[in-house]
Amino acid sequence: MTKYFYAAVLFAFLSLFAKVHAADSASVYLYLFKSGKPLPQVEISADGAQSIASDKDGYARMQLDPGAHHLSFRQRGQELLELDLPLSETENIQLIITFFSYGQKPRVEIESSNAARGKQLAASEKKPEALGKGFLEGEVTSSETKKPIAGAQVFISGLANELTTDQQGKFKAEVPVGEYSISVLHSDFSTQIKDKVPVVADATTTQPFAMTPRGLELPEYVVLEPHIGGSLASIIEEQRTDSAVSNVLGAEQITRNGDSDAASALRRVTGLTLVGGKFVFIRGLGERYSTTLLNGISVPSPDPTRRVVPLDLFPTSVLESVLIQKSYSVDRQAEFAGGTVELRTRGIPDEFFAEIDYQTGFNDGTTFTKGLRYKGGDLDFLGADDGARALPGSLQNALSGGRVLRPQTPFNPDGFTREQLDGFGRDLSGVYDVNEKNINPDQRISAALGDAYEFGDFGFGFTSSLRWSDTWDTQDEILNTFAVNGVGANGAARLDPIIENNMTRTERETQTNGYLGMEGHYTEHHKLFARAIILRQTFDEARITEGFSDADATDIRRTRLRYIENKLIVGQWGGEHALNRIGNINLLDGIDWLGDIKLDWQLSRANSGREAPDEREFRFDRIGDDFFFSRRADSNSSTFSSLNDDDMSYRLDLTIPFNFHKNLTGALSSGFIDRLLTRESAIRRFSFAPSGALSRDSDILGRNSVEAILSDENIGTQGFVLNETTRATDNFTAEQKLFSYYGQGDVTLFERLRLTGGVRVEDNDQTVSTFQLFNPNNAPIESTLAQVDLLPSAAATLFITDKQQLRFSYSETLSRPDFRELSPAPFTDPNNDKETVGNPDLQQAEVTSYDVRWEYYFSGTENLTLGWFRKELTNPIETILLPGPAGLLTLQNAATAEIFGYEAEILKHLEFISPKLANFFVGGNYTWSQSEIELLPANLQTQTTNFRPLQGHSKYIINAQVGYDNPDNGITSTLLYNTIGKRITEVGSLGAPDKYEQPFDQLDFVFRYKFPEHYSVAFNARNLLDDTVTVRQGDRVTRQFKRGREFRLSFKLEF
Repeated sequence: MTKYFYAAVLFAFLSLFAKVHAADSASVYLYLFKSGKPLPQVEISADGAQSIASDKDGYARMQLDPGAHHLSFRQRGQELLELDLPLSETENIQLIITFFSYGQKPRVEIESSNAARGKQLAASEKKPEALGKGFLEGEVTSSETKKPIAGAQVFISGLANELTTDQQGKFKAEVPVGEYSISVLHSDFSTQIKDKVPVVADATTTQPFAMTPRGLELPEYVVLEPHIGGSLASIIEEQRTDSAVSNVLGAEQITRNGDSDAASALRRVTGLTLVGGKFVFIRGLGERYSTTLLNGISVPSPDPTRRVVPLDLFPTSVLESVLIQKSYSVDRQAEFAGGTVELRTRGIPDEFFAEIDYQTGFNDGTTFTKGLRYKGGDLDFLGADDGARALPGSLQNALSGGRVLRPQTPFNPDGFTREQLDGFGRDLSGVYDVNEKNINPDQRISAALGDAYEFGDFGFGFTSSLRWSDTWDTQDEILNTFAVNGVGANGAARLDPIIENNMTRTERETQTNGYLGMEGHYTEHHKLFARAIILRQTFDEARITEGFSDADATDIRRTRLRYIENKLIVGQWGGEHALNRIGNINLLDGIDWLGDIKLDWQLSRANSGREAPDEREFRFDRIGDDFFFSRRADSNSSTFSSLNDDDMSYRLDLTIPFNFHKNLTGALSSGFIDRLLTRESAIRRFSFAPSGALSRDSDILGRNSVEAILSDENIGTQGFVLNETTRATDNFTAEQKLFSYYGQGDVTLFERLRLTGGVRVEDNDQTVSTFQLFNPNNAPIESTLAQVDLLPSAAATLFITDKQQLRFSYSETLSRPDFRELSPAPFTDPNNDKETVGNPDLQQAEVTSYDVRWEYYFSGTENLTLGWFRKELTNPIETILLPGPAGLLTLQNAATAEIFGYEAEILKHLEFISPKLANFFVGGNYTWSQSEIELLPANLQTQTTNFRPLQGHSKYIINAQVGYDNPDNGITSTLLYNTIGKRITEVGSLGAPDKYEQPFDQLDFVFRYKFPEHYSVAFNARNLLDDTVTVRQGDRVTRQFKRGREFRLSFKLEF
């Protein structure tokens, strides 16, 4: 019932927002100064009723109804000013009031979004024309996104006519010689004024404006902290001005939500679901149908079986924002299908900043309780193995050059002697025993430093950060497997258990990350940047599984020790240039219809890797009341695996904006990406096999310690001998060469209709070579995918009013198989421990997408959107069970699939209900969708149903939040709720129904308090409902566990 309650709460919020007032109120922003300094604690009353006080920065804000008002300003009982102020509907007005000593009257400066008021003010000055005329031009951009601001009102002192910026954010006017004051107003940005702008005869003066989004406005000359991008106002502005259907998640929202990695942050976004804590499904399509970019460039994945990067690898501390683009545009890579997730790293600050943060955490059911541990290395707390798990030096030397561990025989004279093999066995046999130990609290330490410098027309800045975290998680799970055995009383398949297990595991996750971003610029038209990011993520797990299997006569107990190091190292270099600008000289001066020709280029070198040294598994069988070390073939194993990806990418984009008339503006763009991705994957497997009398001794086999069983004295022909069990298909290399280029046009007609469209061409050549380590002379198994694709997209945006717009889009994209999926060699998927065989006949999936979305913007920080989408898939790729007793999985193309649905999103402050609720906000999003896949006859050999939903698709997704954010008292708090509908985790086969993960409800709470100086404290409570994760097959439970509640407390020092 919980999910229905929260759904009702969300519906009530949506209903409340629908009942807006017939006449919108006006916003009054007041900035009070005295002798050049902010004037705090001034009591401001409107009409003798509503009363507020200016804060420490001299700032106050009021919401008033349209009409005439009387404002009174008092401080400590002394009357400072009386002011009459008429207001119109939806007007945004800014009052800058300067008070003086010695009885001088206050100076009141007024700037307003009301055009009539602006004209009255602007008409008060006249400029002489006797000295001739010149041109005054400017470009208005957002200070955060650097994108142009269209539709801004420009008032030039002495001119009666009003100017409006075009789609490139530009304006130009011919004016008499003299000095001018220029005011730029936009409802979503704070007003900006430039005084004493000179104009000389027969010349052009250029004056740029970088406007701050509403919600970030500060009194002039008052700097509280350096600007760091990713504010709520900036990301809503980007979402509004983007030509595609998109969502943007900014650093401000991530901080409010208390999420520590990109994966957990993205589950708050409309239409996104998080699977396995790592991968994001966009609009119900699996992770294979999405692409992850880092600052616009693809990066390789450390996952050996997936192309997509696990998003929990990226800490939110290095991110400024995340763009989720849901409708395709040809300037993006065509492997789009579901969508693209672009991670943007932190930008350069406006001035010096430094911060240090420490966090500690408590996990319900883990912290201060007994967990499973084993002896590791001295550097495990840093997520780095110190050699404790490394392949012994004797074995490394013996296996160098591709040699195989085989005994010396008359037929194999180059093999190893028995004495050598026993020595290798004693060197390899080491740590196996698992103990119960108390688990310590989670910890995290992070630091960041940045600064900016200006030297005339030149500037330089940098941002850097370091983070280390150490977290623990203990879980108890139920794991069951069922098989069909006839028909039940209700006519459905009767499921009987064939495996019933209880599993306990303790996992330690350690992350060590570093980031450095540098940027230099010459004027505002030329910029060079360099970014470096190092991400290391280590999982250290001890697991014990015990239970029944119909393949065994007795209960069995399996133990696994697994240590995985994932890494991603990325270096990016690039530049942004206006080709027609040399210093302050415009080579296109006089060609009024042509804007700055922009060239953006980027070079990226990335390396990802996965090291899993000495993954140990062993088994005990129950005999009577005791467990004994198993003598079966799967008794024990030690596996050493590594994967290494190298990615070299080049990207170049050219944009030529034009402005033939205010009714015809736009831009032409083109570019290319050249990518070379290579992969090397290697696995070596070993096990101890029973050989002599000692391996049958019940006193030895009955010992609780594997270290005592596989001790030095028991290694040899009389006990256990070391064998290499590496498969012939365990090693492969792969390569992808992808060259793509595009052309795109973007045109705005009559300032009401924006049309965007183009075509992308992608030439892909993908090869996987699986070679036999033991037989290097044998020809490798080659799998290739080579194809050239032509992919169009088209979009239209109708600007209904200044606050609302309607979008339409159409596109054709694709999804290619991963390297491993094209190879017929079997492999074990590390995410589900399933044996999987690739399919060299796989074809790429093709996707046709349609989108419609209506958007309404209450203000620069508030919005409401309603959308519809549809996707049609040809040759979708699905995982299925192969016929036969082995239980192998493989991948096949189905015939077709489709998915369609609706999305709604809202973010709104509550001041429209009462001014006392001005610091409260509510938000939420809801997605409903439906999917169906049609199988081919070849798919139906094992799968139960021909028509079913797509794997991983949830019919509904709900996110809701209510929060309080008051910069004056430093308090921010948010209550967040998330739930999703049931989804298929594994397709049913051999008559058994599909496995469905049931709906899961999560409630989180975040509280943050910023002290007046440099300190802040935050408290984060996650998963307060502690709902149960359940996977059902029919009416049977196949998996069940609880994640536990999490509580975190952090302290931050910043300058």
